[in-house]
Amino acid sequence: MGLHNKEGKIIAVCPYGSEEYFQVQQVLEILYEADKRRLAQLLEAREQQKQAIESQIEECDKKIFRKATKRSTKLYNLTQTARIVGVHRETLYYWIKKGWIKR
Repeated sequence: MGLHNKEGKIIAVCPYGSEEYFQVQQVLEILYEADKRRLAQLLEAREQQKQAIESQIEECDKKIFRKATKRSTKLYNLTQTARIVGVHRETLYYWIKKGWIKR
């Protein structure tokens, strides 16, 4: 087994079955297990973050539905409706005249 540096050059050679070879194998196994555990931690953290975001979105959706439900039971005059829709009051009169909405 050859040990390489970052540039890929061989810096040491460990003959198969030697003490150095088994030590290197043990170190590599330890590093592999550590990487595996770290990856599992990162994936778990990512899943928790995803669930937190989904619950926040769900909570926002609930608020929007509640507001929509309240609005559906409440009556508004044309000025208030224009403000909610985000258009000028005269635009609502035009839409009513054209028959696009009912009063």
